[in-house]
Order: sequence, then structure tokens, then C-alpha cells
Amino acid sequence: MQINIITLSMFETLGIAVLAIYFGDWLRTRFPILKRYCLPASVVGGTIFSFISLALHSTHILELQFDFKTINQFFYCLFFAACGSAASISLLKKEEN
Repeated sequence: MQINIITLSMFETLGIAVLAIYFGDWLRTRFPILKRYCLPASVVGGTIFSFISLALHSTHILELQFDFKTINQFFYCLFFAACGSAASISLLKKEEN
């Protein structure tokens, strides 16, 4: 049995990620228990999307291939730059006795 493969570009991958976040935010407003346990919208939406993708792949209906290498490199740089900018100069200067 041949499985259909859809290859998504960097922008399509980013668009699906944004839709998953909005869907997760919508689910958080519909189900207050998700807010009570402090689950972020990205985790809720991403988990639902990953289960849908797993079901499609497991049943040999559809396989999604994402271009994540470019986006990962950009966001890794952004994440570590944000971590570095949050460092306190006074804490870095402080000597340990």
C-alpha cells in the first residue's frame, strides 16, 4: 500500500504551527481545566495536531513532511539570545565567597 506524502515548505510549516496555537487557545477557553493546570496553548494545540498526524500516518492515509531545519536554526538563535539578554549584569559581577 502506497502512502501519500505531502511536503510542506518553511512558511506552510509555520502557518500550521500558528493554527495549532490558535486552536489550543480556543480549546483553553472552552475547557477551563486546561487553564487550571496551566497548560499553554502551544502545548494543547501541538498535542492535538501530533495525535492527528500520528493517526493519519499509522492508518497509511497521509504522511506530512515538514521543512523544519531553517525554522529551528532561527528560533534556536532567538531563544538563546533572549536567555542571554535576561541575564543580570549585577549577578554576573557578583563574586562567590
